[in-house]
Parts: sequence; structure tokens; C-alpha cells
Amino acid sequence: MINRAHIQWQNYERARGKWKIRSLPFSESKFFLSEQLWFNVFAFLFGMASINGLYPFGLSYLATAVLHRKKFITTAIFSFLGILLAMKSPAALRYLGAMALFTLGVSFFKTRVKHRELLVGLLVFISNALAGLLYLSIMGMSPYDLLLLGMESGLACIVTFIIPGGLSWFFKVPVQEAEKSVCLAILAGVGLSIVGNFKIYGINIKNIISVLGVLIMALTGGPGAGATTGIIIGITGSSFAISPWLVAILAFSGLVAGTFNKMGKPGVILGFVLGYVLYNLYVNSMGESLIPWTALAVSCGILLMLPAGFLKKLDIYLNETAAQSLKNQADIIKSAGDRLYEMAALLEELGKAFVEPLGRNNDICQGEFLNRVCQEAQQKVCSSCGLNRTCWERELARTVRSFYGLIKACEADRSVGLPHLFRVRCGKTGDIKKIIDEFSCVYNLERHMNNIAKYSREKIRACFQEAAGIVKNLVKDMPQDYTDAPIEAKLAEKFSSLGVRLERIHFQKDNCKHEISMVKSPCIGERQCEALIPRGLSEVMGKRFSIRVLDCPLKSGSSWCRLKAISEEGLGVAVGVAGAAKEGFEVSGDDFCFSELSDGRYLLALSDGMGVGDKAAKHSERTLTLLERLMEAGFDYDAALKITNSAMAASYGDESFSTVDMAVIDTYTGMTDFIKAGSAAGFVKRGFRVETIKGGSLPVGIMDEVCPRVIHRDLKSGDIVVMVTDGVIDALSGHQDGEEQLKKLLSGLRTANPQEIVDEVLKKARLGSAARDDMTVMAARLWDK
Repeated sequence: MINRAHIQWQNYERARGKWKIRSLPFSESKFFLSEQLWFNVFAFLFGMASINGLYPFGLSYLATAVLHRKKFITTAIFSFLGILLAMKSPAALRYLGAMALFTLGVSFFKTRVKHRELLVGLLVFISNALAGLLYLSIMGMSPYDLLLLGMESGLACIVTFIIPGGLSWFFKVPVQEAEKSVCLAILAGVGLSIVGNFKIYGINIKNIISVLGVLIMALTGGPGAGATTGIIIGITGSSFAISPWLVAILAFSGLVAGTFNKMGKPGVILGFVLGYVLYNLYVNSMGESLIPWTALAVSCGILLMLPAGFLKKLDIYLNETAAQSLKNQADIIKSAGDRLYEMAALLEELGKAFVEPLGRNNDICQGEFLNRVCQEAQQKVCSSCGLNRTCWERELARTVRSFYGLIKACEADRSVGLPHLFRVRCGKTGDIKKIIDEFSCVYNLERHMNNIAKYSREKIRACFQEAAGIVKNLVKDMPQDYTDAPIEAKLAEKFSSLGVRLERIHFQKDNCKHEISMVKSPCIGERQCEALIPRGLSEVMGKRFSIRVLDCPLKSGSSWCRLKAISEEGLGVAVGVAGAAKEGFEVSGDDFCFSELSDGRYLLALSDGMGVGDKAAKHSERTLTLLERLMEAGFDYDAALKITNSAMAASYGDESFSTVDMAVIDTYTGMTDFIKAGSAAGFVKRGFRVETIKGGSLPVGIMDEVCPRVIHRDLKSGDIVVMVTDGVIDALSGHQDGEEQLKKLLSGLRTANPQEIVDEVLKKARLGSAARDDMTVMAARLWDK
């Protein structure tokens, strides 16, 4: 909570605003150059990829860049260069024309069509078909050429939606194993076309790469991946004359090899050889001439020598969806553990509310008892005595000591040993003894009741502490396995470079809100949560985050620091507060808080404790402290108010109460709930128009059940919420309605600065007379981030 009570409120006028984590300058140049360079390299390679003399992949890669990256000029250039280098003929201009038609179509239709993916897919097909028809009309065409053109255009359209999943690190889209396998196979085919018929010791390198690619995909992806890779490599990596035979041998052998992938490398090699032999013996013997035994042996040897770490990373990459499903289960457990730990802290806080009421010491001391007896005796017995002035003015100290001795004698039930004053001078000792007996009964009864209440509070506190301990033990017993997701891995790498020692990190996205839970080692030196962690999050995520510390070892002595970071989206809230204590008091009985809650809500709250001074301040402080903690833990305002009301009633009985005035703002939608329990009216200022939010209901801590008045309003950027305690309304009343006076004042203000607004309201309330009650004004302005 911001700015608790015990503040010296005399002439207190101070700006209140929320610190915002600004995005630090991110050195994008180096990152952009390196990523863009590799992106263009892949554009060049996809341009070179072909299927029997057809080159549809360059246009597909360009369309993918338009769809997901928005920057495609250099992509088009490198894709065309790849096609030109592979074809080495003017026929490559046909694909340049297709790219030009596609670019023009995208520029013309991008603002006219809502379904962008459908538009790009159709434009790819149409652009390639039109450019091909124009080329064939010049060079001559046949039905077969038209059939190939239609197949090429359809393939270009389909591959457009396959590439992003295969190269997910470039396009930042959800991935599928099949898409990755297809993309890697296409790239392998490109590599084969570049290698050509290069040989080492009479062994064709193309054959070694073909077999090795199928073996690796069968090992990591199973029979489907092995067969798919064999088909694509056979088509893209060989000439039209032999591709059907090469596709058949590689696909069949890859299918059999993938069936044995559970046996590891030896099983995959055995399966491939088995498929190879079966095909040559029972189907067609051309496989032996296409892939000699020597090339097969070298490929198997290379597979055996590949590091296990490399294969494991490739397996994780290709099977990321399945791994993600397992990881999500672990993440749910981790997230639940963090929430349980937060709930344990809340239970401990609730237990502290029952330890001891802050208003007064419930144990009636002997000094208070003596004071009561002396006052009663002086008024009812000694007032008519001639020695009254002698006893209570000239010999006051001796009289009080004598009364103390008499009380002790009465407690011991003895008539001897009375003080000298009562044995010699006082003639009304019997009457005074009766007063002592009466007050002694009341004193003993109150003390007994206080002991019962104290015992009950201790039992309640012990129950809360025990429940918190059970929850913490449950968190400790949870499994600690963890697998990094892409974003979490990036964050972990960034924090490692910054010197932040993470134990684990969990990323969760809900629509446009990002929530990151972290558990890390305690800080050494500077507090990492104040600057280092916000900077790292901002650089990796490209967003501003607010950091909430759930458990700080520097304060609690625990072993781990627990943090939660929430992305700042939608509406921002700027707050101003001003207040003044009642004339003659240094401490105000009012309290306030404003804070951003974990679920994107923003809490504004005022509380006016009964009475004035320290007692009222402590009561209102405890009310808002408990209320804020409950809201931060995820309770809605209704449940939070009920728990707070029960806690205050149990701690104070009917001796004290506090008003509660809350506004809970959804910073994503602007929907605001005004909750009023015994509080003064609030106001919403929109331009020069001011709406009054009427108060109502009973304060917190009076009744067993609290039924606040709730008003819903839809606020937007520029609106200003003004909340005041009843001292402000009373000060503005005079002979007129204080609410109307404040409403006129707010409508006439020309400033939108919350601090200037509260300063002006407080200045007007204090004008011309001393403060008759504590006064607090809070204003909050909504603005678009």
C-alpha cells in the first residue's frame, strides 16, 4: 500500500503518481542485421529449390515474408537471384514477373480484404499462373504444360502456409512437426541441387546427404517423417528422369527405418537397410544403382558419429508440440504452486489481523482501575467531606497512595494493615470499600472477558498460521521438473547475461496481457527487481512491465525471491492525493491507497476511521491493508469486503469502524466498479460534465454482514475519478449542499492534472475556517498508454 497512516498530515499536499517502467533503448541494429542476413540467405536457398525444373518456392517464401514480416523487398531480390542462379536462363524472368504481379496485387488489395491469409494464398496462385501463361504464350504451350503450371501454382500456394511453421524462429508463429519436416527436407533438396554430382573417392556426395537426411528424420520424427523426407528429397534433389525411382527407394526405406526409431541409431540403420534390400529384391533393382552400398555405408557411419546432443536438440525442435504439451502440464503445476504460495502469505497476513487490536490495550491495567476508584470516591463520597480539599489538593500524592493500599487490603480481604489515612483521618472508609468492591467486580469481569477474547484471537491466528504452513509444505512437495519454452528460454538467457540467477520462470498470455512468474536467488548488492529485471523484460518482450514482489528474502529471510511481472496495456492511471488533519491534530484518521492489481485492475481506495488521531489512523490503515492484500490475491471486491468486515468486527467489536470508498478500474476495458460502504459521494469528471456517484450503506466493522452500494460505470481515456472523505463535503457545505458545491467546483476546473485538481479542492475546503474534521482528496485520470 502507498503511504500508510502515521504520516504527519499537517499541511500535507504531495503529488502521487505511479512509477512507470519505460522501455529502454534497445539496440536493434545488430540484431536486425544478423537476423535479416540469415532471412535473405534462406530466401536465396528457397529460390534455388526446384521440382523437376519448376521453381515455385521463391514466390512462396516471398509471400510468407509479406504475410508475417511486412518487409519483403530484399526477400524478393534474393529469391529471384536464387532462381536465376539455378536456372541460368532468361526463363527465370517468368518468376520475376510472378513476384511483381504478386507485389502489385498485395499493395492493391491489402486494405480491401479482411482475410489476409486467403488473399495472399489466392494472389500466389494467380500471380504464378498469369506469369506462366504469358511465358507459355510466347514460347508455345501444350496441355501438359498447362497441367504442370496448375500444379506448380497450387504447390506455391500450399508451401506459403508450410514455410512459417518450419522456420518458426523467423516468423514467430505456432509450429507443427510436419511443417518443420517439410521445410527441412526442401532445404536438404536445395543443398543436393547445389552439390550436384560432386564425388569423393568415387562416392557421390548427393547420395550420402540424401540417405543421411532420411536417416536423421526417421530417427527423430518416426516413420511419417522418414517417408516424407524421402519423397521431398527424391523430388527436389534429382532430375526428372530418375526422381520417381529415387523417391520410391528413399520413401520406402525411410518408412521402415522410422518404424525402428525406438531402438535408436542401430535400429534406424537396420530398418533403412532392410527397406533398401526389400525394395531391390522384390520391387525394382534400380535402387542399388541409384544409391550404391558404399554411399549407404558412409551415411550410416556418419549417423553413428553424430553427437547425441545435436540429435536431442533436433528432436526437441521437430517434436516441439508434443514436448509443449508435456511442458504445459508442468507449467500448470508451477503456476499453481506460485498461487498457493501467494495464498499462504495472505493467510499469514489474515492471522496477524487477529493478534491484537491496535485501538487500545484490552488488558485493563491497575493504574486505570485505581484512577476509576479515585474519581468515583471523590465525586460520591469525598465531595461532602470537610477534608476534601486537604486530601485531594494539598496531599494528593499521599491520598492516592492510601487508596492504592486500601485496594490491596480489600483484595486480600483483611481489615488490619489499612493505610494511616483511613485508620486515623477518614470517617467514610466503609463507603469507599463498597465502591472498591463494585469496581473490583467489574474490573475482574472485564479482565476475564478480555482474556477469553485474547485466547480466541490467538487460536484464530494459530489456525491461519497452520493453514499457511500446510499450503507452503504443499508447494515444497510439488515436482520441480521444468522445460523451457521459446519465450521462457529467451528470458532465461537474457537474465543469465544480466547476472540474475533464475531458479525457474513461467510465461502466461491471456489475450493481450502477459504475465511472467519468476523464482530467483536473493539479490546481492543492488535490488534487481527495481531496474535490472524490468530492463531485461522490456528488451526481450518489447513491452513495459510492472513488477510485484511476492516474497523478498531481504525482508522475510526465505531462500528464494518470488516475483510477478504484468505487462502494462490499455489504460494508464495517474493519481494525485492531498489531505489535511483536523485542527489541533498532527495525524489524520483518513487513509488511502492506490495500486495496480495482478489481473490488470487498478484499485483506488479511501478509508475514514472512526474518530480522529492515532486510533482512527491505525484502524483505517488496517482496514485498507487487509483489503488491498485480498484484492491483490485475486479476491473480488465483494469477498474482500466481507472478509475485512469480519476481521475488523472480531478485532474491535462494536467499538470502532471505518468507512470504505473504492473504485476498481479494469485497465483493459475501462469498466469501473464504485464500491461505497458508509463513504461520501464520489465524482466522475468528463470534460466539463461532472457525474455524482452517491454513497450509501454502513461502514465496515459494525454489522456481521456488509452490504456496500455498488455502481458500475464505463470510463474511457481522459475521464477523471474524484474521491473524498466526509470532512471535505462538510467543509464545503456552509449553508448549502456540500456535494453540489464540490460538483460545481470540479466542473469549473480547466486542468486535467490530478494533483492540481486535489490541491484546488483541498484549498477550497480549507478556505476561511479551520479544519473541523480530517480531509482527504484523491483524483485519478485515465489515459491511453
